[in-house]
Amino acid sequence: MQAIRRWGISSLLLFSSAVLADPVMHLEVKRGSTLAASGVATLVADGYLLTSLTLTSLGKELLVSPPGSPESSAARLVAQSETDDLALLQVSGLAGTPVRLAREMPERGRTLDVVGRDNRKQRGVLLSEPTAQQVAHSAMYGQNAFGSPLLNNCGDLVGINRAQARGLLNRRLDAPSLPLRAAPLSAITELLASADVKLEQASERCLSQEEMLDQAGTEARESAEEQQRLIELQEQINQRNAELERARLEIEAALTEQQRQLEQQRTTLDEAERSKEELEQEKQRLLEAAEAIREDKEQLESKQSELEAQRETLEQQLQSTQANLQHVIYAGLGLLGLLIIAFAVLRKRRKQLQQEQHLNAQAREALDAASLTWQDILLSGEDPDGKTLRIKINGTALIRSNDGQIIGRHPASADYVINIPEVSREHLHLVIRDNRLMVVDLASRNGTRINGTRLEGNQPAELHDGDTLSLGTIELKVAFMDSAQ
Repeated sequence: MQAIRRWGISSLLLFSSAVLADPVMHLEVKRGSTLAASGVATLVADGYLLTSLTLTSLGKELLVSPPGSPESSAARLVAQSETDDLALLQVSGLAGTPVRLAREMPERGRTLDVVGRDNRKQRGVLLSEPTAQQVAHSAMYGQNAFGSPLLNNCGDLVGINRAQARGLLNRRLDAPSLPLRAAPLSAITELLASADVKLEQASERCLSQEEMLDQAGTEARESAEEQQRLIELQEQINQRNAELERARLEIEAALTEQQRQLEQQRTTLDEAERSKEELEQEKQRLLEAAEAIREDKEQLESKQSELEAQRETLEQQLQSTQANLQHVIYAGLGLLGLLIIAFAVLRKRRKQLQQEQHLNAQAREALDAASLTWQDILLSGEDPDGKTLRIKINGTALIRSNDGQIIGRHPASADYVINIPEVSREHLHLVIRDNRLMVVDLASRNGTRINGTRLEGNQPAELHDGDTLSLGTIELKVAFMDSAQ
């Protein structure tokens, strides 16, 4: 493949203390005390930067400094690829947020960005095929951006811009001209592997803007389908509740009927008791009659047999009546047992109804949380260089986030990134509580103000439409946007 070799030169001045840096650094190439050329070097890992080999070959002293910083650190060349015009520099103690390597080269015609000095971006398109040995693109950059990084629309590194030497002894660089050339992703990967430099690589393929729109549409359709499923679930719950209510009414009607039958049985028992008392009275009368018969024995002897037979008949009737009374009592006890069983079934059904009502309430709460919406918020102003600065915050995503969102300089921890040095890595926290937009300063270095009033650290304050939000000296106008904007 490409001729890549590692080599070392005697180090110049190396700083032992760590220096925090942005991914894109200023690079000055000196020949003695004279500035031979200047350009850009890109941080790919702690202490390692990539740039153009042609740029570094114009002098012997290489100085690297973060944008806006007067301090610089000496760098040394540790690996190179002459074929791809790539140089790997090492700066002792240099740390920061390295650029992430793209998963693969984008397709021809995709949008690309060149990041120059002070993180200024120039946009263009890819003119070559992904498998080309040299990357051709149209993102024009200035003469002070030789060796600058080429990024895809996801911000991942896909190439390093080449430089072309000219003049006597090749001590000057040609001005950039279209089509612009850059070392491809494969050459960068091979050079870093040869130097055993570990770097972060994107875990997924970078989608184009059209693919992102398609994916957003798919997610929106899935969300609508999920809401429809929740509506259908609610209808099923309502139908089940109606069925339970009908069952409850049927059980109450059955209990009412059993109560009526029990009352009838009680009435029958009362009548049987009265019959027993009447029989007892009749027995007493018969005994009195027997006594009278004994007193008048001469008159009753002829009728004694008849009276004995009547007496036996009455005793049989009494026994039959007592047996019938016992059957009635047993039947009443059976009905009472049925009533107890029906009451236990009704109590169990009521408990099931309460549990289903609780599940119904939980489903309604989940549906309400999934349908929360809020206005988008637009923060607009200017950065320290006078360039327009606009941040559009998705209000719906913010209100559905339990933990809120963060504005800051660090891409790994901030939801909305303002890549300006005076903005802290995690500067401001936004959250919606009780339908009010609240902001909290996260103990930032340069502070936060609303309409000129400085916020206390970690103390929430309400932000209104039309307020002026200041992050350090950067003033942003707050505008609540309608959903149609």
